[in-house]
Amino acid sequence: REILERLYYSTDGEAWTESDQWLSEKSCCLWHGVRCTKNDDESTIVEITLRSNGLDGAVPPQIFLLDKLAILNLDGNNVNVDFSLLSHATSLISLDVSHITLPDLKGLEDGVHLTELYLSGNALAGSFPTEIMALVSLKRLSMAQNHFEGSLPDLSSLGGLEFLSIHDNHFTGVIPPTIGNLDKLLFLMMQNNAFSGNIPSEMLKLSSLWFLNLSNQKEKDGVGLKGPLPSFANFHEMRRFDVSHNSLT
Repeated sequence: REILERLYYSTDGEAWTESDQWLSEKSCCLWHGVRCTKNDDESTIVEITLRSNGLDGAVPPQIFLLDKLAILNLDGNNVNVDFSLLSHATSLISLDVSHITLPDLKGLEDGVHLTELYLSGNALAGSFPTEIMALVSLKRLSMAQNHFEGSLPDLSSLGGLEFLSIHDNHFTGVIPPTIGNLDKLLFLMMQNNAFSGNIPSEMLKLSSLWFLNLSNQKEKDGVGLKGPLPSFANFHEMRRFDVSHNSLT
């Protein structure tokens, strides 16, 4: 309860869009956006979802001391998050900090139990974050609509990924052949970057794909991806395929 109260006060709780029961005498499990599980007559917080709820300020790092917290969704609030205590959140599997005001990802590498991470729309910049490379349990990763740049590294350590969204950034260079090691991928969104060169033949290993978007890579040189288009004829599960606005033959 004390940690939730700290969250309320540090993010201007009085101005939240919805704050039903917060700070009331009722169980914090009845507060808006909080979900608990009950075990042996003891209630434990497992989820905090306050998406687009008017939070404004700094989320206290102590929120990660809720050791049974599995889901934290702060998408669409004017907040920043301090990950310095993330290593204590050993039950946290889903973290959504999209469309907030993250200054950086320092400490995020300690979220080793995360299976879902959403970072879209934060104006994050620089090369592909090394912090993410440590999150080897990830199945879903979205870092779209930021200002990341440079080449895409070898992501083989993230071999469990089923969903990868890096669209609307400024990534350059060739698509690395090691992308083919992500053979569990179902969704791959890389559109609106500045990749160049050929589509690597190793991408044909991703035969489980449902959705592939490599469109509009002309940001830097007006050429984008070029060369022959590999045959994706054996991708029987594919629902959407888009390589438009490139220079493929």
